[in-house]
Amino acid sequence: MNMSECKVGAKVRFSPATDLFMMGIRYGDITKVGRKWVHLTIYSLRDASLKPRTVKCAPENLLPLND
Repeated sequence: MNMSECKVGAKVRFSPATDLFMMGIRYGDITKVGRKWVHLTIYSLRDASLKPRTVKCAPENLLPLND
């Protein structure tokens, strides 16, 4: 995914090459787009009691979510 394709509010998938994917977190919502990093809010699908948290990720490690 290119930085120009990243828009605030969009849902994206994590690439299988990321640690988040290996931990079972597959999707995130873009909350902020910087010059180098994309900030995302993620939710744990396994444990619904966990609060959402914010992580930053390079746009190369994100895949568009096809509806």
